[in-house]
Amino acid sequence: MPQNRITSWRINFNANRFAEAAASFKRATELKPDYEEAYFNLGVASFRAGQFDQSAEAFNKVATLNPANVEAFYNLGNPYYKAARYQEALTALNQAIKLKPTHALAHFSRGLVYASLGDKEGVTHDFAILKKLDPQLAEKLYNAVKK
Repeated sequence: MPQNRITSWRINFNANRFAEAAASFKRATELKPDYEEAYFNLGVASFRAGQFDQSAEAFNKVATLNPANVEAFYNLGNPYYKAARYQEALTALNQAIKLKPTHALAHFSRGLVYASLGDKEGVTHDFAILKKLDPQLAEKLYNAVKK
């Protein structure tokens, strides 16, 4: 990525101007369509800007470019969750957990998706795993779903 695009993105991102940061990365992906890092950062900035469809599209592209990228699948689950696309979120998070079964944040997010789907057994399963991986995150999941 050209230096001015990196600088522009950092300035915008650090100033919480996520839509502008996303636009910088969108331009970078247009210049270099196989630039995995630019797509990943586009996904992050778009998510922070509340542009969940664009975020999901970017993380999906990362997953396509690098199917072993656990963080791509984990992050793909988040915009799907925020957009109430729960089945797609579940698919992405399941893939992240398949690639890295100890990914605590993926279990946490999947627990939230299960709660949104009314799947108490799924929530209980991820809660039990989280108690072993990260007890504080397990407590956070418990508090989030008991509401």
